Amino acid sequence: MKNFIPFWFLFFILFSAWAQSPKEFTTMGGFDFDEYQKTSFSNPAWDPFVREGFEAFDKNDLPTALEFLRKATNIGCQSPLVYVKLALAYEVQGGYYSAAQYYELASSQIKSIHPGHRYAESFDENYGRALYMMGQMDMAVPLLEKAALKNNTSPWVLQLLGQHALTRGDIQKASFYYEKLLATGGGQITYPEQLDLYLQLARSFANGKNTDKAIAYYESVLKLDPQNQEAAQFISSHKNTGNMDKVFEMMEKGK
Repeated sequence: MKNFIPFWFLFFILFSAWAQSPKEFTTMGGFDFDEYQKTSFSNPAWDPFVREGFEAFDKNDLPTALEFLRKATNIGCQSPLVYVKLALAYEVQGGYYSAAQYYELASSQIKSIHPGHRYAESFDENYGRALYMMGQMDMAVPLLEKAALKNNTSPWVLQLLGQHALTRGDIQKASFYYEKLLATGGGQITYPEQLDLYLQLARSFANGKNTDKAIAYYESVLKLDPQNQEAAQFISSHKNTGNMDKVFEMMEKGK
């Protein structure tokens, strides 16, 4: 089966590192520094480096952010907030290996020390994204599956997991991810992309001999594209077959 990866999917993978906050990503440094100072990781020896790094990060000056935050970690800072900012900065610049290393350093404490923080809420998606971009699919999928359980999952996560499930022949799981994608990501999915998703699901269920499911998805195709011949022919042929089966069944009962 053709695995169609639409433009918006690639766009979200490349740029979702900057979409951590549902409101403002680049004006949270002051809040983050205050949050950092409440923890035992704060220390006068490296606090100035952390502050400079957070401020540079907010200004999208990533080289400067990396410089100061690395200075902080080099002399002993082990804050998960610092680790995540380092990971994001490396990731946006294409340094996925370094990003994954810092995500791993943050993984054991970011959720417990900073529950509810946007970095804790988006951690599985972020770490999974970096691993995926490294080609570490086996490690990325479990994290992305956890991220997909959230209500605000990024569309690219659902698209990727749906494609992954299809390649493994798990049509039910693919249906779950694609249905959630269509329900929650509609504003970011074009008409041709919606049509392609429904066609993929319809064909998959048809190949799996689940005619009822296939018909349901082909009917969704026709709602988007009333002239779609593939959908119309499938529905027509199988509904006619179903009617004939009922006739033969009635004839058998009448004997």
